[in-house]
Amino acid sequence: MVCRVYMSEDSKVCRIYATDEKVSGNVSEVGDDGFVIDDKMYKTTPYFERLGEEIKVGSDYEILISDNGLAVGIADSKNSGFNYGYFMDYAQDSGINDEIKIKLLTSMGEIEVYSLASKVFLDGVKLGKNSSQIREKLVYSGSGRNYIPRYQVIRYKASEDEITHIDTFVSAATPWVVGSKTNDEDSLTRYVDKVLVNYRQNTDFGVPNVPMRGAIIFQVPKALETETGVEYSDDMFSVVGTGVMVNNEKYPVDAYDYDEEYVPQVVVLYNSTSADLSLSPNNNAKSGIVMSINPVIDSDGVPCRVLRIYGDGIYTKYYMKEEIYSDLKSLDKIPDSGDVVRLSFDVKGYVNGISLDADYNHGDGSVTINYGVDSLETSATAWLTYFAGKVVANSTSYITIDADNSPTDAYLTGDIVTLPVSSPRYVIYNAKSGEAYLGKAGNIVSSASGGEESASYVVCKSTYYQINTVYIYIN
Repeated sequence: MVCRVYMSEDSKVCRIYATDEKVSGNVSEVGDDGFVIDDKMYKTTPYFERLGEEIKVGSDYEILISDNGLAVGIADSKNSGFNYGYFMDYAQDSGINDEIKIKLLTSMGEIEVYSLASKVFLDGVKLGKNSSQIREKLVYSGSGRNYIPRYQVIRYKASEDEITHIDTFVSAATPWVVGSKTNDEDSLTRYVDKVLVNYRQNTDFGVPNVPMRGAIIFQVPKALETETGVEYSDDMFSVVGTGVMVNNEKYPVDAYDYDEEYVPQVVVLYNSTSADLSLSPNNNAKSGIVMSINPVIDSDGVPCRVLRIYGDGIYTKYYMKEEIYSDLKSLDKIPDSGDVVRLSFDVKGYVNGISLDADYNHGDGSVTINYGVDSLETSATAWLTYFAGKVVANSTSYITIDADNSPTDAYLTGDIVTLPVSSPRYVIYNAKSGEAYLGKAGNIVSSASGGEESASYVVCKSTYYQINTVYIYIN
């Protein structure tokens, strides 16, 4: 989402224009102040220009557009050159294909897993993907597992979900002298290394010498400032704005790729400290309803657990290592059939975190929504929350329930709440068989049409007070 913000001089009045508009297509012309996609000129903002992205004629892009029609950033591109990312993990399969995968936090705030291409340019040198030079740049040798990540900012190119170029950083010999900005295969430069800055809110500035307005800010575990040979939970890494910082507080930061105006392209903020985030997915993680969880042996002959999940309209099996299962069990976070969950994954695709959003009780058929736990928000208009209860009435545009679970600020008349729907996914959970499958709006029985005893019990997943998934429970 792109936000354009105006604030009065006394900082008491603020106006925000927000949009999630994007435009996709092939660039046919590039000018001094913009470019043409599908015969329409899109002018760029100063923020876009500071990103240092080279827009090329003939390349395909997905561009983020502000409410006033200006190009603000690149959402996706196959040919846009290097992207900034924060390296988080590395895995090398022992199987016949010898696949190597790495996990990155992208500049868009998403955690992605990529394969390495068979040949990779590392700091401008072409190497085979199995080269020890690549591995040594990215990971420490560790005991108890194959590798421990060397957490760091990188620049990378990806093609067809394979990373073809990796640019690791070098430290600037003279910290405050910035030359002409380069953008080649070996130019990532760290100018500030764990410097303690005083954040000034009115200027978005870290004193001394770290302007933050327009920078990509990777927030990472505060402990990484000193404890570099340790593996940390995925949820302690995020892309943030300066709003996470407190005026006149001090923070350790890194800063990379200062341009000619002495503005860094990337800032690393050592600020994430919450132990509660361990083994917990973020609020836009993959979600679904659990059908079963059972002990199995994986393809390497190692004992683990397998979760059968119905989510995103498909059945999926996810594996979990026994040590993670034990950790989650100690936190009382092992799901049962009928529970709605969110999942996070390690670089090999194993589950390494679970949130129990909706807890189904097989005894009486009730559901408990765990508000306030694992980033499940308590506001009715939050990015992620849930409503649950018996259906009073439903249509193609609205669903009305007699809610026994709802956020504290839901607009209720008694316990009745009406929720807007727009082509949501309907999922049926049959408690007798333990199976889940795709449903439709017609599977819902309202008390208005079938009586209170026959009314369907539903759990509605909500994003900004818009229902996108309806779980229908059949007991």
